[in-house]
Amino acid sequence: MAMFRNLPLWLSALVWAFLPYTFTPQIEILSIPVESKDCLIWILFLYYGIVFLFFANPENALHTKSVYLNLPAYVSALGFYAAISMLWSTCEGKDRIAMAYTMANTVLTFFAAYFIVAGKSNLDVARLVDRLVWFVSIVGVVYFSESYFSIGLRSTEGRDAAIGEFGIQRVHGPLFGAACGYFLLLPAIGITLDKICVNMNRFALDLAVLLALIITLVGMGSRGANIGLGILCVMFLLTCREQGKRVFLIILLFILLAGSMLLVYSKASSEKVSSFEDTPREDNYKAALSIVSSSGLRCLYGSGYGSVWAWYLPDVEDGGALATKRFYVPTKYGIMLYNPHSILLMLVVELGVIGVVFFVKLIQLPILLLIRSSISGQGTGMASAMLASSVAYVLDFPIFKYWAMALLWWIFVLVTLRGLCNENVR
Repeated sequence: MAMFRNLPLWLSALVWAFLPYTFTPQIEILSIPVESKDCLIWILFLYYGIVFLFFANPENALHTKSVYLNLPAYVSALGFYAAISMLWSTCEGKDRIAMAYTMANTVLTFFAAYFIVAGKSNLDVARLVDRLVWFVSIVGVVYFSESYFSIGLRSTEGRDAAIGEFGIQRVHGPLFGAACGYFLLLPAIGITLDKICVNMNRFALDLAVLLALIITLVGMGSRGANIGLGILCVMFLLTCREQGKRVFLIILLFILLAGSMLLVYSKASSEKVSSFEDTPREDNYKAALSIVSSSGLRCLYGSGYGSVWAWYLPDVEDGGALATKRFYVPTKYGIMLYNPHSILLMLVVELGVIGVVFFVKLIQLPILLLIRSSISGQGTGMASAMLASSVAYVLDFPIFKYWAMALLWWIFVLVTLRGLCNENVR
C-alpha cells in the first residue's frame, strides 16, 4: 500500500530528473506559458493532500507546532502576504499573473512535501528518505557521466551553455542546475553520513552513494557547492559525538573529495571556483541596497512581490532570458539581474518585514536542527548539511523558482525535523 501511495512521487521525480526541457511541452493558463512538468506539483499536492486528510493514521500526523516548527503557518502567511503586496506592486498585466503563479507554486510545493511526510508511519518515512537519497545519487551519476564523458544525452545548445570558464560541461540536468544543485545534494550527503554512523553493515552501499554525491557536487564547478561542503565538514566535525566515527568519516570525506577533484580537474579548469569575484551578483546586491535605502518607511512593507524582479516570463518565453537578452536589466539603481539570484534579496526588498521574518525562520531551521542533534546525538550529518545548504539562501533562489528540487529538499527537511523528535525514524 505504501509503495502504491508513493508511486505518484516517484513517477514525478523520474519526469523531473530525466525529461529534457527541450522535450517538455508548454501549456497556456490565463495566457501565461506554463511548463507541463510544473503541473505535477499541483497533482502531488492534491493527491497527497487527500491521502493525508482521509487516509493517514492520526498517530502518524504529528503535531505541527512541536515537530515541524509551525512551518505550514509561516509558508501560508508568506504566500498570503505576497498576494496582498501585489496590490501596491508595480508588477502589472501578464507579469502580475505570472508572478502570482510562482508564489502559488512555491506554497503548493511545500504543502505537497508536508502531506507526503506528515501522514506516514516512522517505517515508511525511513524507507522513503533512504530511497530518495539513492535516487538523487543515481541522478547525479547520470548527469556527471554526460558532463564528463559527453555520452550524447544533451542537445548541442545544452552542452555549449554548460561549459563556459569551467572547461568541461558543468554537471547539471532537468532536476537541478550547476549553480544551485548543491541545495539538494548536501542534505543527501548529510543523511548518508548519518546512516554510516548508525549502521556500518551497509558501508559499501553507503560509500558508493557518498562517492556519487560528492563527485556530482565537485563536477558542478560551483563556488556555493564548495563553500557548502566546507561548512558541512566543519559542523559535522564539531557536533558528531562519536569521536572514532567522526574522525573516520572526516578522513573518508577528504579522500573522496580529493579523488573526485583529481578526476574532475584533470579535464576542467579550477579558475572559476578559485575566484570569488562575481560582478553581476555584486551589482545586483548594490542595486537592491539602493532600492531599500531610498524607499524610506516603505521598506517596512516592501515594494511588493514581483515589483523588482518579475522574472517568470523572461525565464520561460522564447528560450529564456539569455536568449532574449533580458538577463541583465538596466534600472535607475544600476544594472540588475532579471532574477534576484538570492532568497534574501527578494524577501527583504519585495516583502519587507514579513519577508525578513520568513528568512529568519529559514535560518532558524538548521540552527534548531543542530541543537536538537547535539542533544540527542543523532542526525548530526543532516543538521550540518542543512546549515551548509543555507548558503543558497544568499547565493541562489531555489525554493521560489526550482520547485521540483525544492519539493525533494523540503522532504529531507521535514523528515529530519520529525526524526530528531522521534528516535524510531531511521
